[in-house]
Amino acid sequence: MKRLLATFGFLWLIAGAARSPAAEIRVAVAANFADGLAALAPLFTEQSGHSVTPIVGSTGRLFAQIQQGAPFDVFLAADSRRPLTLVDEELALRPRVYAEGRLVFWSALGGLAAEDDADLIRALEDPRLQHIALANPDLAPYGRAAVQTLGSMGLDSELGGRRVQGASVGQVWQFAVTGHAQGAFVALSQVQDEPTERYLIVPTRRHQPIAQMAVLLAGARDEQAAAAFLEFLAGEEARIIIQRYGYQVPESGP
Repeated sequence: MKRLLATFGFLWLIAGAARSPAAEIRVAVAANFADGLAALAPLFTEQSGHSVTPIVGSTGRLFAQIQQGAPFDVFLAADSRRPLTLVDEELALRPRVYAEGRLVFWSALGGLAAEDDADLIRALEDPRLQHIALANPDLAPYGRAAVQTLGSMGLDSELGGRRVQGASVGQVWQFAVTGHAQGAFVALSQVQDEPTERYLIVPTRRHQPIAQMAVLLAGARDEQAAAAFLEFLAGEEARIIIQRYGYQVPESGP
């Protein structure tokens, strides 16, 4: 009888979990990964029943908002430094690199279909590029990678008055698509629909790796649902989608 009651109790718990209401997961996401998250969210909702609400911005600004108590559940950053800082401050846990980003230089003029320093130098020196945009390096890891690239090539002063700065790589891409900048340092994920001759993948030796880290935030309203999203992000279906959007994914584990 005791065994029967225990079994009944266990089944009751499972049924109760199945009937538990779906949660809304608020995901603070770096601008470069906004499209990737938009593709992942419906699949996660289909599998779990939980909805995903994205809050898009630069990694630096989202990080500051989290430190100030913003009500987010998961942070998908474009670097690892800020998520690990949140872990040190006991504001986050379960850090995991979910994607490794690639920096590209985009030009409205085309002629860039190569991963080559010489092509990049020629593009940056082209006087027809009246404005060249990059993200604020203090806020956006892709902006920092762009500055590191220019420095490593001795081109810091080459941009001069042509340099235009956006708050995030998402804003930089808006400068490009609206014609306010004829050249731009953005993420490979943002140019997937562009002709290949319009962008050049910056060699990784020119900047520090762009390891994009996810963390579960300590103030998550539904920790189980948020943790389930992080597990989903590490799964094979999510990895395939992440790669499709121009990222590399870690070989294994967090």
